[in-house]
Amino acid sequence: MLRPKVLSAKWKLICVALGFYLFIGLTQIVVLYPLHKTMDLPTWDEANYMGGGDIFLHGGNLGPLDISPVYTLIYAILIKAAGRIASIFCAQYLVKTFVSMMLFCFLSARFKARLMALLLTMIWVVSRVNVYEDVLVNFVALGLFLLALACVERHRIMGLLLLCLCCLARLEYIFVFIPLAGYLAWESLRIGVGRRQSAQSGPKITGMRAWEYTSASLLALVVVYVLFHVSAFGQGSQHAWFTFNQLYAEHEVEAGRFQLNPFIDYNLVMKVDFPGATSLLQAFEVNPRAFTMHIARNVPKTAMEAFWILAEPYRTPLLIVMRGVIIGSFMTVILLASASGKFTQNLLTALQNKKTIIYATVVSLLPLIPVQLGYPLPRYVVITVPFILFWSGLVCQEALEVTNSPRFSRRV
Repeated sequence: MLRPKVLSAKWKLICVALGFYLFIGLTQIVVLYPLHKTMDLPTWDEANYMGGGDIFLHGGNLGPLDISPVYTLIYAILIKAAGRIASIFCAQYLVKTFVSMMLFCFLSARFKARLMALLLTMIWVVSRVNVYEDVLVNFVALGLFLLALACVERHRIMGLLLLCLCCLARLEYIFVFIPLAGYLAWESLRIGVGRRQSAQSGPKITGMRAWEYTSASLLALVVVYVLFHVSAFGQGSQHAWFTFNQLYAEHEVEAGRFQLNPFIDYNLVMKVDFPGATSLLQAFEVNPRAFTMHIARNVPKTAMEAFWILAEPYRTPLLIVMRGVIIGSFMTVILLASASGKFTQNLLTALQNKKTIIYATVVSLLPLIPVQLGYPLPRYVVITVPFILFWSGLVCQEALEVTNSPRFSRRV
C-alpha cells in the first residue's frame, strides 16, 4: 500500500510527463496546420500505400513483405475512419505527431532533465524534413524504432516486438533487428548465468509485470496478424531491382545524359547502360564500372543528407529564431565548459554508461546500406535523427553540469 505522499508524488510526475507530451503534440499540429488545405494530393509512393489500404478493406491483402504491410494496415484503418482522401491528411498529422512524441519519449528516458529532451525534440518538430515530407512510410518505421529504443533496456521483449514491427514497416530495419536482438540475448544470458553485472551495463532487468505481459501479447498479435495477411515473402530482390532502375535513371537524367521521365522511361536508360540485365547481380556483371560509380557517388550524398537533415528549419521567422536560440545556447554552454578539464572526464564517464545506445547507434547505420543502391533522400536517413540529437544533448548535458546549471542536472 502506497503512502499518500508517495502516491501524490507519483501522480505529480505522471501529470508533468503528460504535460510535456501534450505540449509537443499540440506544437507539432500547430506547425503543420493547415496542411490539409495547402498540401497537394500525392501521386506516387504515398498514393500506393493509400490504395493498398483501400484494397485490404475490400478483401485484399496487405501486399508483399517488402512494401510496408504495417503502413498499408494503418491506411486501411484511417480510410475506414475518415475516408480515402481525408486519410492522407490524417496520416500527415497523426504520423508526424506520433514520431515527435516518441522522439521525446526516447530522449527523456536517457536524460536527467525532461527540459533537455524537450528542447532537442523541438529541433526536430520544426525541421524542414519533418514538416514538408509527404511520403511517411519511413516516419512510421522511425516512430516504432524510437518506441523500441525507449523500451529495449528495461522491457526487452516489448522492445524486440516493436523492432519486428519496424521491419514490417521498412524491411531494411532487419539490419538493426538481427544484431540488436543478438546483443540483447547475449546480455540476458550473461546476466542469467550469474556473472557480476557492472554498474555501467544499464538498468537492472526485472521480471515482467501484468501490464508488460498484456502489452507484449498485443504487439505479438499485431505482428502475427500482419504476417498472416502478407501476400508474398520473397520479392525483396525484385523490389530492389525496380528501385535501382528508377533511381539510377534519375541520377543520369540529373547529370544531363538523358531527357526523359526517369520514373516512367527508366527502361530506356537501363538498355543503354545495363543491356539485358534483370537483377542487381547481372547489372554489376554487365557494367561493373557504372554500377560501382552509382554507389560511390551515393555514399557522400548519404553522409551529407544525414549531416544536414536537421540543419534547415521550417521557413517561419519565429520558428527559425527559436531554433537558432536553442542551438546557439547549446553551443555557448559547450564552449564555456570546454575550458574545464572536468568536462572531458565527465563526458568519457558518461560514454562508459551508454553501452547499449552506442551499439544501437552503430547498427542503425546498417539500414543505410541499401540506400546506396537508390537515391539518398532525407526521408531515407531519418533513422540517424535520434542519435544525432541524443549525442549532441549528452555533450550539452555534461557541459551544463560543469557550468553548474542545476535546472538541467535534475529530473524536471
